[in-house]
Amino acid sequence: MRLCLLQLLFFICPQLHAQVFQRAFSDPLGQYLIARDVKINDSGHIFITGEYRNGRPFPFLLKSDQNGHLRWARRYDCTDTSFFYPSGWNVRPLADGGAYLHTKKEQKTAHLGQVLARIDSSGLVKWAVLAPNTSDQNALELGSDGCYLGGYHRPTENLYLAKINANGQALWQNQYAAGNFDLYRIFAMAPYQSGLLLAVGVEKKQAGGGSFGPNHTVLIQLDANGNVVQKRFFAHLFIQAIRVLPDQRIAFLARSENVDWTGMGVMDAEFNWIWFKDLRLGNKAVVLKDISPGQLAISTDRKSLMTTFFPGGGGRLWLRLNLDGSLLNQQIFLDALFGEGMEPAGNDQFVRLSNLSSDRFLLAQAKSDGSWPDCPGKQACKIVLYDTLFQGSPIETRQKSVNILRPDTLFDQIMPIEEADYCFDPGPLNAEFSMSDSLVCPGSKVQFLRKSGVSPFQFGNSKWLFPGAIPPDGSGAGIDIVKYNQSGVFPVYHIWELAGCTDTTLKYIQVDHPPKVNLGNDTVLCQTGAYELRAGFSPELHYAWNNGSTESVFQAMTTGVYRVTVTDSAQCSLEDSIRLTFVTQASISLGADTTVCTGAKLLLAPKGSNLGLSFQWSTGENSTQIEVSHPNAYVIKYENNTCVLADTILVSFSECLPCKIFIPNVIAPNSGTENGSFQVFSDCLLESAECWLYDRWGNLLFRRLLPLDGRSFTIGPGVYVYRVRATFVNQQQGIETRWLQGGIQIVN
Repeated sequence: MRLCLLQLLFFICPQLHAQVFQRAFSDPLGQYLIARDVKINDSGHIFITGEYRNGRPFPFLLKSDQNGHLRWARRYDCTDTSFFYPSGWNVRPLADGGAYLHTKKEQKTAHLGQVLARIDSSGLVKWAVLAPNTSDQNALELGSDGCYLGGYHRPTENLYLAKINANGQALWQNQYAAGNFDLYRIFAMAPYQSGLLLAVGVEKKQAGGGSFGPNHTVLIQLDANGNVVQKRFFAHLFIQAIRVLPDQRIAFLARSENVDWTGMGVMDAEFNWIWFKDLRLGNKAVVLKDISPGQLAISTDRKSLMTTFFPGGGGRLWLRLNLDGSLLNQQIFLDALFGEGMEPAGNDQFVRLSNLSSDRFLLAQAKSDGSWPDCPGKQACKIVLYDTLFQGSPIETRQKSVNILRPDTLFDQIMPIEEADYCFDPGPLNAEFSMSDSLVCPGSKVQFLRKSGVSPFQFGNSKWLFPGAIPPDGSGAGIDIVKYNQSGVFPVYHIWELAGCTDTTLKYIQVDHPPKVNLGNDTVLCQTGAYELRAGFSPELHYAWNNGSTESVFQAMTTGVYRVTVTDSAQCSLEDSIRLTFVTQASISLGADTTVCTGAKLLLAPKGSNLGLSFQWSTGENSTQIEVSHPNAYVIKYENNTCVLADTILVSFSECLPCKIFIPNVIAPNSGTENGSFQVFSDCLLESAECWLYDRWGNLLFRRLLPLDGRSFTIGPGVYVYRVRATFVNQQQGIETRWLQGGIQIVN
């Protein structure tokens, strides 16, 4: 057996027949399709109007039979394409199978006025009239010998109302004003006795005229000729839906100006409130910011009232009250994304209009007892009706005759519409939810997703609380940006709310402590052999060293940086590193004793000068290298808390016949000739030559032994500065060390 949603959250699908149906209407091209008003004629034919968009907006009109099957669907447009009608606002069916269609006319962003069109039984336009510079969305109602078209007149902001006969001619046109108010908007209209009943919102301009002040309602009764019969002023409340009972009492929906409460009531023919129910779920006020006249309907036997409202937490709540204000029953419906409407359909039944999405709407009919199929799932919390009464006060009104109505033209086009029986299973309704993980690391992100009510439509409202996390709360079916920065165990609350009822599920998430690892500070060692690095030990941890080892202990033997990453079962990782420097006697060796020529300078540096250590010299210096120019025994020493290492070199000086030396100032490394290498030429035997090469800004590029051929160069053409320490064997004086410096040009 399939599950079906007859604008309920879920129920067992009834057999579809003439008394109960459910149709979904959609555009096969997926265009924007929003229904705004539904009405039924005496033959049971259903008329629906609203907005259709296919590149540009159009009003549409749809007609179905009493079982909801489509008869025809048409859209309407201006003959002059520089004008357009953005939406169908209201429809009023006629006994001959046709209808009055109400829309407005615009040119780009300029408002031109509202339009009334007479549509025949096939959806074709018979005539149309324009009321320039007027506008209102609830401004069409049938009269005994024509129809009423109303709205606020933009230049004056006064109320405009016209009575139009079946041929499109105005029987009368009037403007109305009340008290000292400046702006008038029609909230609702209803045929009343031989004339019309209006609920009109009024506002007064603030000092300076830049804005409007508080909102109020004026109830106005007109006779068949448009004259004011009676009026009553209600301060700081909106009466936004009115229906007339057979005994001339008036049923209505109202809310406070600041939206603190919403209610339903009945008043007598003199506008005195007989009873009024402030609708609450427990002590929680029901809020309806915008009430449409279609949210109130009277059963065809005139014994009960029906309304819907949005109580918060998803869904719509349907209420049925008898005429003394007693609650008969209540049920949950689908939460419409846009407008809703209800209309009595005979035999104490109703049809109900809901927009499922921006390209589909639902038309459903109730059961023969005037109720919708029972909902075996979770019911709404019981509604509480608080008795409240408001009394209106007198107000003066003014009226004058005007003549602004003029003919208009629009044409009809067939509109593609598909209909289908509609059933939908929204899934179970509870606050259960899933987490992407229950054991995470500090700084990790966790995703949460509720298990119930996740569907193309919103059923229920999810609220989330995440103590100790960022963010601390959220809403919606899923949350995927929750981050925990501290370790510990944290609760997660998911509160699922529907029509004032709540269900809460509590779960916990553990944020693990990150593993601990400490290899110590960078260390200089005076030893040979291995140095043991310990990253801790636990069979639940995984170790990864930068050389590929996965052991918790590592034997280091050479100078370098050692890095380890420790990961636990929650995939929490922590990294640490240490630099080890091994110093041996060879690291501080200064080489053999040497003799240099008198006047020369000798650079002394240990073999381990690249270790980044500071040495102590017998000259008192603490540097990596020193330069000497006098004979002496020079001592270098390195000392730390584990060892002392030292070396000595004897430097002698003697008179030398200078060696003739030549260094080329231009070389071509890629030429393959004798000019392709960088070397020192001398008439003495060259024992060694070491070169420091700098760029023109003094930055050291490299330090290497000469000679250098073309393959040894990694620098491009340009002018560079060199400094060369050359050691020669002087036949007369022995070993001679000389420092040479100059410029050299490298060419291709």
